[in-house]
Amino acid sequence: MLKLLVSLILLATGEMKAPNLLNETCNCPAVESLQPGRSTGSIYTIEWPSVSGATAYEVWYYRQEGAHTSTVYQTPNTYFAFSNLIAGQYTFYVRAVCTLEKSAVIGVYDILEN
Repeated sequence: MLKLLVSLILLATGEMKAPNLLNETCNCPAVESLQPGRSTGSIYTIEWPSVSGATAYEVWYYRQEGAHTSTVYQTPNTYFAFSNLIAGQYTFYVRAVCTLEKSAVIGVYDILEN
C-alpha cells in the first residue's frame, strides 16, 4: 500500500522538470489549488477545483527516481487516479485546457512509500 509521507503544494515554474510541458501558457485561468493526493494500494488520486471556461484538464507526473515523466492524460473531471505507482518521490501536475489554450501549471510534491 502506498503511503503519503510528505505533501507540499507548489506553483510550477520553468525550473521544474519537463519544461516542454510547463512553459505553454496563455489566457486560460490556472487551477488555483491542488489537494494532496489519496493513495489506495497502487492507486494515487489527485483532486482540484474547477476552472471557469475549462473544457478539460491535463494531468501527468514526474518521478524523481529514474527521471520519468508519465504520459499526459486529458480528463473532463476535476480528479484523476494514477495507477500502478511504486514507492518514490513524485510531483503531480495539472493544468486547465480552455478550447484552444492551456493554463499555467500547478503541482503537488509527494513521497510515496510501499
